[in-house]
Amino acid sequence: MASAALKSAPVDTADFSFWDDWPETVGTTIAGTRYVVLPEAVFREVIADAIPQLPPADRKGNRPAVEFCRVINAWDLFRTRLVGGLTRAELAKRAKISAAKLARIERGEIDPTIAETDRLDAALTAAGA
Repeated sequence: MASAALKSAPVDTADFSFWDDWPETVGTTIAGTRYVVLPEAVFREVIADAIPQLPPADRKGNRPAVEFCRVINAWDLFRTRLVGGLTRAELAKRAKISAAKLARIERGEIDPTIAETDRLDAALTAAGA
């Protein structure tokens, strides 16, 4: 049931205000931080939609190098941000890039510049990630 609600909700990756309409029983607040409890299957579905997929391999098992590296870097950035406990908006602000651009980087759609990579690294390091 929750899975259908997630799929039907209009979602902008930078705006999760639709969560505000969900009943209070969906989540809880611990030490002032709001948490949402989801069945594992729903969580995996949300994560699968949030991260890019590896490019398909050719018949020899090789994948395009640039696209492969972009996806691996996107996965690493996404994972590190979560480990550091940062939202996309928080990391974007700390790294001085837009949340929309960070979302595109995390989805493997674009590569960050060297300067952006340095700022992302500094922000994640400062967060203890």
